[in-house]
Amino acid sequence: MADTTGICASCGMSKDPAWAYCVHCGGPATASAATGAGAIPLPQAPPPPPEQPSSTAPSSAASGVGHNGGLGTQRGFFASLFDVSFTSLVMTKIIRALYILSMIWIGLSALLYIILAFHTSGAAGILMLFVVAPAISLLLLIYTRLLLELSIAIFRIMENTSDLVAQGLRE
Repeated sequence: MADTTGICASCGMSKDPAWAYCVHCGGPATASAATGAGAIPLPQAPPPPPEQPSSTAPSSAASGVGHNGGLGTQRGFFASLFDVSFTSLVMTKIIRALYILSMIWIGLSALLYIILAFHTSGAAGILMLFVVAPAISLLLLIYTRLLLELSIAIFRIMENTSDLVAQGLRE
């Protein structure tokens, strides 16, 4: 039976039971998590570093380092919005809303151009309806998605770098 506690036996940090090794300390999962009926063989990871953090080391939540990039405590939307020191980020909280608003804007723009094309002539309207508007809308949607994914990737890189620096300072 797999280990479902979600706590690493080596460092005491929370972990995903499906993973073979702890992402915090590199410690192997318990034997029960790695073997079992129908279990897929897990790849071998490099040995953990010589200095293992003790179980009395402060957890990431207690030290103020969390999934918000080690930039302080997790804040709500309005607290992050009016944070003039930029220790709490807003982009990761509003990315879904931005994407939905972008899709609505692209759809309404395409509809407006289709209506204007039909006012010009029937042939222009048909061409806009079936060829031009869908093609341009698809390209705009792809472009918007790529820009938003790029911005989220940059924020995640920054958060992960902050976490790594904070972990290095703790050791």
